[in-house]
Amino acid sequence: MDYMENVADFLSRHSESLVEEWRKQVLVSIGDPFQEKIFENGMKMYQLIIGRLRNEYDEKTIEVLACRVAEERIEANINIGEF
Repeated sequence: MDYMENVADFLSRHSESLVEEWRKQVLVSIGDPFQEKIFENGMKMYQLIIGRLRNEYDEKTIEVLACRVAEERIEANINIGEF
């Protein structure tokens, strides 16, 4: 098992606690029209990263989600850090 697979396994095994910690720290602006998508997008990105580490996805797959999130942040006029 290579180091990428080790990282992917770690992220998979600890996903519940890591995601819960992220949820506690994320700041969502009042009036953000995409509030309901913030956690959904975060979970999708988390799973895509694990999949990429396992060579299940290419970089383009991650790029598509990243661009969609960036467009949502621009449309909402909200900092990209609020994702």
